[in-house]
Amino acid sequence: MLSRTLRLRRTLCASVLLLAALLPAHAVLATQVVYLNFDRTGGDDYLYSQFEMDSIQTRMEADFSAFDFNFTRTEPTAGEYSTLFFNDGPAFGVAEAIDFRNQNPSDNARINIDPDEFPPGDFITMSANIGSRKLGQLVGLTHRDSLGPIGEGFSPDPGFLAEKIVNNLVIGEFLLPQPFPNPPYPGSYNATETPNHLMETSAVFGVDMTEVIQDPNARTANRYFGARSATKLAFNEQSVTNPGLLVSETAGLKQSFATAQPITLQSLSVPDTIEDPPGRFIENTFFVDAVAVTGEISSVLQKDYYSFDGTAGELINIEVISDSISETYDNTIDSRVMLFDENGQLVDYYGTDALNNDALESGDSILFDLYLPDTGKYYIRVDAESDINGNATDTGNYELFVYNFAYESVETIYSDFDIDQNGRVDMIDYTIWRDTEGDIVPPGTGADLDDNGKIDLLDYEKWALNYGSEALLITTTGPTAPVGPATTVPEPASALLAGLLLGVAGLNARRAS
Repeated sequence: MLSRTLRLRRTLCASVLLLAALLPAHAVLATQVVYLNFDRTGGDDYLYSQFEMDSIQTRMEADFSAFDFNFTRTEPTAGEYSTLFFNDGPAFGVAEAIDFRNQNPSDNARINIDPDEFPPGDFITMSANIGSRKLGQLVGLTHRDSLGPIGEGFSPDPGFLAEKIVNNLVIGEFLLPQPFPNPPYPGSYNATETPNHLMETSAVFGVDMTEVIQDPNARTANRYFGARSATKLAFNEQSVTNPGLLVSETAGLKQSFATAQPITLQSLSVPDTIEDPPGRFIENTFFVDAVAVTGEISSVLQKDYYSFDGTAGELINIEVISDSISETYDNTIDSRVMLFDENGQLVDYYGTDALNNDALESGDSILFDLYLPDTGKYYIRVDAESDINGNATDTGNYELFVYNFAYESVETIYSDFDIDQNGRVDMIDYTIWRDTEGDIVPPGTGADLDDNGKIDLLDYEKWALNYGSEALLITTTGPTAPVGPATTVPEPASALLAGLLLGVAGLNARRAS
């Protein structure tokens, strides 16, 4: 007879094997370990002080605190981990890959901030911000994930930073006019939170180093992850344990509306990562459903169709990720995505057809902040970019990522007479007045309720008149579909920028700068 211990061990082994069989390939269950390597790589490299290393690590830990990351400055002796090499790489830095779903927990990045160009405090902030941005890319985030708030489309800034990639190497970063997506994004240009987000780059880097050095906001702003980035980071972790979030394409043909593969968006718990400076989603609850499909275009004429049920007014983002994750797959595609209604008609997309060939930065395609017009069935079509004759010529792997988004915000407006701001004018406020009566204070501070700079009986009278009043709670929900025409898309500033736009559109991004 087997001992109880042996039976337990066999049961545990069987459970682990069953879980492994159910999880998709490349699934990573462990905490993402991040080794911050501040060692000097050359004789003239900067020597980080203990205070600088502590400050940078503390800020990066705060950036990723809502997710399962572990930062260390001691190189691990076992297990998988990513290394961030400070004092290394091109100016500002480079990530080895954009790894959607964090399938390789051992890829690395380099951060290179010149301390001679910045005051000490600015140097720490820049190092932490760029370090978090590079780490974000290693776990699948892109520059476009900085656009926010969700539902407000693109940033109103005159340009959005893109990467210049030649022969798979980053040779620089420069600003492009906003209509870089192909076709140009037809929706709102009101994503005013964008400059505050860690994955944003145009506010951090100007056209050249001089602009970076001269922009104090770019140097000192302590940034945070926006809601788009938080959604992907949450998906990375939860798709490992929730098999409904990540599915594979079904075998057989799905090249028509009739044979489309049904997909179901699953609930995704997304934390509110918004910090100061104040953003629209501070103290919000996010409601997100998502699904990712691993698929492949295996023939040059193939078109993959997927169907899902949608609700009128639902805000949805549909992203075909392939070109940007060429470190994950040997063969990728320059994708195209379309969205059809249940009648087989292209959905209205801010007055245009719902289709996209190229998003920012790469040949990936995305339908960005699209509001569904009706309740019913919708069809997503994924194929490869076509030649001038309309024939698709590309084959390879892709991942289809679909998510919706809504929020509920509760704003608390405290009474002017609620001294301790606990939401109610009560005896605690009286106690504060009693204990400080007679004090001279800056007007309007503490228990000085009449703003005369002295805590006296007049303040007591105001407290007594308002005793029992409570804070006002204002609840808002959103986002909501815009009414009327979309904001005009900014025009390119010059023919030179337009030429750059066309040139970069065909380049393949294998490194993330």
